[in-house]
Amino acid sequence: MRPFSFTGTGCYNAATVLNGHGIRGVRLGGYPNRRATEMAEVQCVKCGKAGEQITDPLFMGRLESEIKANVCKSCWREWEGMKVMVINEYQVNLGEESGRELVKKHMRAFLKLGEAVDNSKLQQSYRPVQ
Repeated sequence: MRPFSFTGTGCYNAATVLNGHGIRGVRLGGYPNRRATEMAEVQCVKCGKAGEQITDPLFMGRLESEIKANVCKSCWREWEGMKVMVINEYQVNLGEESGRELVKKHMRAFLKLGEAVDNSKLQQSYRPVQ
């Protein structure tokens, strides 16, 4: 018996090799449902408007589901910019648990998911992008 080869007189493609049916026998899954491509919306607690839901993984454990259920994508992007300011202004060491907790506390306050925190240090040094 000869070993399989892609050379020869026949036309071989991945579909032929995998299931022997040729390209017509391959089910590619078709087009996605229209509903799946529509934008999912969430009522944002920060801006108070209905906005696009966060679809990217946040890697935040239990807190992730709360954020995705209550915060729109644009407010989350706003927080990502503010997070850099929090880390820099408070000189947070993210390697320590206390530093990560400080950032989470500011995040919850910024996104209006928890109690307010003193962010006067951030307000003093804040300069809008020009």
